[in-house]
Amino acid sequence: MKRIFFRIFSVVIILLALVFILRIYNDHKYKATDALKFPEYYKDVTNISLYPTDIDGVDVTYVDEGRMQGFRFFCLSKNHIRVL
Repeated sequence: MKRIFFRIFSVVIILLALVFILRIYNDHKYKATDALKFPEYYKDVTNISLYPTDIDGVDVTYVDEGRMQGFRFFCLSKNHIRVL
């Protein structure tokens, strides 16, 4: 019984070591230089003035109606084609 437990424990330890080695290798090889460059509004999500509202062809307005808060995006030009 001890021998089976030791083998299972050994396999688990080897698999964990393999996972950590692969993580270290991938972090070293595929290191993203801009991984932590978030937009400004991520730092303070409550500051509405940080969100981009100057989108071409879209009217962006802030909506604050009690429980519902967010942005409304309204397309200024309709580009769909009506097929008869």
